Amino acid sequence: MIIVILRRKKHMETRSAGTYRGIDVSHWNGTVNFKQVKSSGISIVYLKASEGKNYTDSMLETYYKDAKAAGLKVGFYHFFKPSVDATEQAKYFASVIKGKTPDCRLALDIEQTEGVSASALTTMCLTFLTQVKKLTGYEVVVYTYTNFAQTSLTSAIGSYPLWIAEYDVQTPQNNPIWKQWIGFQYSDSGTVSGITSNCDLNVFMKGILLGTSSVTTTTTTTTTTTTTTTTTQAPVIKTYTVKSGDTLSSIASKYGITVQQLATLNNISNVNIIYPGQVLKLK
Repeated sequence: MIIVILRRKKHMETRSAGTYRGIDVSHWNGTVNFKQVKSSGISIVYLKASEGKNYTDSMLETYYKDAKAAGLKVGFYHFFKPSVDATEQAKYFASVIKGKTPDCRLALDIEQTEGVSASALTTMCLTFLTQVKKLTGYEVVVYTYTNFAQTSLTSAIGSYPLWIAEYDVQTPQNNPIWKQWIGFQYSDSGTVSGITSNCDLNVFMKGILLGTSSVTTTTTTTTTTTTTTTTTQAPVIKTYTVKSGDTLSSIASKYGITVQQLATLNNISNVNIIYPGQVLKLK
């Protein structure tokens, strides 16, 4: 009998885990020589396609034609506006990219709340993602930045793969929704041959490409025994990293447990004292 124990990784992958170098551009980047971009070692380019329900990036058509001609793998992203109906945004995004052939997952760019709660915003995002996939037939990915994932979305969106932004670090900080990324935007001030302005720099894993799995392999430990016939899996311990301004009460309320339960789980004698960076067990 073989027992397989799955151990949850403590940290996200480092930048070096990425397979492909990539950039993302919009009209703000001006004229781009994609042949030079390709020659510099870039493999993937994401193009801003749309925003809200009535804005199309003015450089989309030119960028798409030139990037494809240069042999780059192309993806499209939509900048989400919480004040605009999610279904209408999905329809607009799908209409803007109709007739084009992406090589990469279609990206939802979510980085504004416009006063909407995390729960409501997550529901909007899920509606958008579901509708985009239904309308286009293409797989999707969520783009956001670390602090936004930590504070403005809920775990309900975690079934979709992540393209995370966090600058000037080798490894993105943990967040309570995703344990891994398939895209990592590590700079918004990079320089690339063929682009005169600064641009966003990314690394991507194979899962960003259409027709591939977004799941990465996790470490496993295998043991054998001849004295039992049952298979067990080690329980997953859910944790939360304390941020500045957090209280034990606010954390307990957020995750549906009592302050006393949280204190007991973490051997906390004074419920009024926690510190940023402290990792708390939630169950």
